[in-house]
Amino acid sequence: MINFWKKKPKESNTPSSSERTPPTIPPEVMKDMKFEDVEKAMRKMKFSMDSINQLAKNNPNDKMYQDIKNPEEFKLRSIALQVSLIGQYEKAIEYCNQGLKINPNSPFLFYLKGRSEADIGNFNEGILDLGTSIKLRPDFEDAYVELGTICEKVGMPEQAIASYDKALQIEPDSAELLDMKGNALYNLDRYEEAILCYDKALRIRPDLTSALNNKGLALAKLGKA
Repeated sequence: MINFWKKKPKESNTPSSSERTPPTIPPEVMKDMKFEDVEKAMRKMKFSMDSINQLAKNNPNDKMYQDIKNPEEFKLRSIALQVSLIGQYEKAIEYCNQGLKINPNSPFLFYLKGRSEADIGNFNEGILDLGTSIKLRPDFEDAYVELGTICEKVGMPEQAIASYDKALQIEPDSAELLDMKGNALYNLDRYEEAILCYDKALRIRPDLTSALNNKGLALAKLGKA
């Protein structure tokens, strides 16, 4: 990750580090910063559509860098993401809303807004925003995962499983997703199906401790531990 945005040297055709990597504040720095400091640091960063397009090209699977309308919107979504990472969810929502005024069809802004709404307990709003994000970008894996997590929290395990299945269609070899689906099945007392998920997760990642522990719990429920 870069420290701050830098311009690409005119004499070089090779993308600079700032065009290859996202505009973020290093975690070891950000953890000691107040919201005002994070906001100020992010606002000082300079963006151009050429740099943003290069970021999109170099990070094709990261929706943060896709479907960007202009540099101001990109700055707003960057600030929203950073302040959400330090727990300032209400501020993140405010910046998402500002960004949506510029780009009302931004899948990432609806995703981040929905995630932040859920983080402050506004689960219905979160579900609606994430649904909008998915409608705009049906391949948005993270939105399906977040939606599944919220559905579990509000006692909708069947809907959670459906969301995890959608995410697994995009990333079928995600051990973490299989573990999450297994947990949702476990909560429905569907222990055999949960064990199948845990086993598949462990074949992909034998060191995934949570899947191993969860499998043990499911086996205990079946009297096989």
